[in-house]
Amino acid sequence: MTVRLCTASLVGPPVSCAVALASIKIIEDEKVLENVLANQDYFRDQLLDLKDLPIVGDVRGTGYFWGVELVKDQETKETWAGQDAERLLRGYVSPEMFRRGLICRSDDRGDPSCSWLLR
Repeated sequence: MTVRLCTASLVGPPVSCAVALASIKIIEDEKVLENVLANQDYFRDQLLDLKDLPIVGDVRGTGYFWGVELVKDQETKETWAGQDAERLLRGYVSPEMFRRGLICRSDDRGDPSCSWLLR
Protein backbone atom coordinates (compact mmCIF):
# COMPACT_ATOMS: atom_id res chain seq x y z
CA MET A 1 0.00 0.00 0.00
CA THR A 2 1.26 3.44 -0.91
CA VAL A 3 0.56 6.35 1.38
CA ARG A 4 0.77 9.79 -0.11
CA LEU A 5 0.97 12.95 1.83
CA CYS A 6 -0.90 15.92 0.44
CA THR A 7 1.68 18.63 0.18
CA ALA A 8 0.71 22.01 -1.11
CA SER A 9 1.52 25.56 -0.26
CA LEU A 10 -2.18 26.11 0.40
CA VAL A 11 -4.33 23.68 2.35
CA GLY A 12 -7.57 24.96 0.84
CA PRO A 13 -8.60 21.92 -1.22
CA PRO A 14 -8.41 19.32 1.61
CA VAL A 15 -9.98 21.71 4.12
CA SER A 16 -12.74 22.66 1.66
CA CYS A 17 -13.52 18.99 1.07
CA ALA A 18 -13.71 18.33 4.83
CA VAL A 19 -16.09 21.26 5.27
CA ALA A 20 -18.24 20.07 2.36
CA LEU A 21 -18.46 16.53 3.77
CA ALA A 22 -19.39 17.85 7.21
CA SER A 23 -22.08 20.06 5.65
CA ILE A 24 -23.54 17.13 3.72
CA LYS A 25 -23.64 15.06 6.91
CA ILE A 26 -25.54 17.81 8.76
CA ILE A 27 -28.00 18.19 5.87
CA GLU A 28 -28.64 14.44 5.92
CA ASP A 29 -28.73 14.05 9.73
CA GLU A 30 -31.10 16.98 10.23
CA LYS A 31 -33.28 15.93 7.28
CA VAL A 32 -33.10 19.36 5.69
CA LEU A 33 -34.10 18.14 2.22
CA GLU A 34 -37.05 16.18 3.61
CA ASN A 35 -38.26 19.32 5.38
CA VAL A 36 -38.04 21.37 2.19
CA LEU A 37 -39.90 18.71 0.22
CA ALA A 38 -42.62 18.51 2.87
CA ASN A 39 -43.21 22.28 2.93
CA GLN A 40 -42.32 23.56 -0.55
CA ASP A 41 -45.87 23.42 -1.91
CA TYR A 42 -47.19 25.66 0.86
CA PHE A 43 -44.31 28.11 0.40
CA ARG A 44 -44.83 28.15 -3.39
CA ASP A 45 -48.57 28.78 -3.04
CA GLN A 46 -47.99 31.70 -0.67
CA LEU A 47 -45.53 33.32 -3.07
CA LEU A 48 -47.68 32.71 -6.16
CA ASP A 49 -50.46 34.66 -4.45
CA LEU A 50 -48.18 37.70 -4.77
CA LYS A 51 -48.81 37.74 -8.54
CA ASP A 52 -52.06 39.57 -7.78
CA LEU A 53 -50.07 42.61 -6.61
CA PRO A 54 -49.58 45.26 -9.30
CA ILE A 55 -45.81 45.52 -8.68
CA VAL A 56 -45.14 41.78 -9.12
CA GLY A 57 -44.18 40.85 -12.68
CA ASP A 58 -43.28 37.20 -12.12
CA VAL A 59 -42.68 34.63 -9.38
CA ARG A 60 -40.41 31.67 -10.07
CA GLY A 61 -38.29 29.18 -8.18
CA THR A 62 -38.22 25.82 -6.48
CA GLY A 63 -37.99 24.42 -2.98
CA TYR A 64 -37.26 27.29 -0.62
CA PHE A 65 -35.38 29.40 -3.18
CA TRP A 66 -37.61 31.78 -5.08
CA GLY A 67 -37.34 34.99 -7.02
CA VAL A 68 -39.99 37.68 -7.32
CA GLU A 69 -39.66 40.14 -10.18
CA LEU A 70 -40.82 43.61 -9.19
CA VAL A 71 -42.13 45.90 -11.92
CA LYS A 72 -43.75 49.31 -12.23
CA ASP A 73 -46.27 47.93 -14.73
CA GLN A 74 -47.27 44.25 -15.03
CA GLU A 75 -48.34 44.55 -18.65
CA THR A 76 -45.26 46.32 -20.02
CA LYS A 77 -42.87 44.79 -17.45
CA GLU A 78 -41.28 48.22 -17.00
CA THR A 79 -38.81 47.87 -14.14
CA TRP A 80 -37.89 50.09 -11.23
CA ALA A 81 -34.63 52.01 -11.52
CA GLY A 82 -32.32 54.29 -9.58
CA GLN A 83 -33.51 55.72 -6.29
CA ASP A 84 -37.02 54.29 -6.81
CA ALA A 85 -35.57 50.75 -6.95
CA GLU A 86 -33.32 51.41 -3.97
CA ARG A 87 -36.20 52.75 -1.88
CA LEU A 88 -38.52 49.88 -2.87
CA LEU A 89 -36.05 47.00 -2.47
CA ARG A 90 -33.88 48.00 0.45
CA GLY A 91 -36.11 50.53 2.13
CA TYR A 92 -39.32 48.52 2.19
CA VAL A 93 -39.33 44.99 0.72
CA SER A 94 -36.24 43.54 2.45
CA PRO A 95 -37.03 44.79 5.98
CA GLU A 96 -40.72 43.89 5.68
CA MET A 97 -39.97 40.36 4.48
CA PHE A 98 -37.46 39.87 7.30
CA ARG A 99 -40.12 41.00 9.77
CA ARG A 100 -42.39 38.32 8.28
CA GLY A 101 -39.79 35.55 8.63
CA LEU A 102 -38.10 35.62 5.24
CA ILE A 103 -34.63 36.60 4.14
CA CYS A 104 -34.93 38.78 1.06
CA ARG A 105 -31.76 39.46 -0.87
CA SER A 106 -32.38 42.48 -3.06
CA ASP A 107 -30.60 42.36 -6.40
CA ASP A 108 -30.25 45.39 -8.60
CA ARG A 109 -27.42 44.20 -10.85
CA GLY A 110 -29.93 43.78 -13.68
CA ASP A 111 -33.61 44.27 -13.28
CA PRO A 112 -34.59 44.74 -9.62
CA SER A 113 -35.62 41.47 -7.99
CA CYS A 114 -35.61 39.67 -4.67
CA SER A 115 -34.50 36.16 -3.83
CA TRP A 116 -36.33 34.86 -0.79
CA LEU A 117 -35.40 32.16 1.69
CA LEU A 118 -37.08 31.03 4.87
CA ARG A 119 -35.09 31.98 7.91
